Amino acid sequence: MAFGKIIFNKKGRWHWCSSEFDIVLELKEKDLEMEWFTAEIFYPDFPDYDTGMHKVEVKELLSKPDKLIPLIISPELREKLFRP
Repeated sequence: MAFGKIIFNKKGRWHWCSSEFDIVLELKEKDLEMEWFTAEIFYPDFPDYDTGMHKVEVKELLSKPDKLIPLIISPELREKLFRP
């Protein structure tokens, strides 16, 4: 069994994210207009599994708004996101 960190928004869009570097790769300036959250989710130990299962996991996370963990965008991270 394995778990990985993701970031996701209320529209259900999600990205694997194990570091600030990953966040910078995935998010664009316009994405900061949305609220983002973070969580750890399960993924199988084999490489060619159906990643559609993560949409279900994100939907389940969003169904519990009181348990959502907001993604905090630090000033340093914001600067990296806005750097051309």
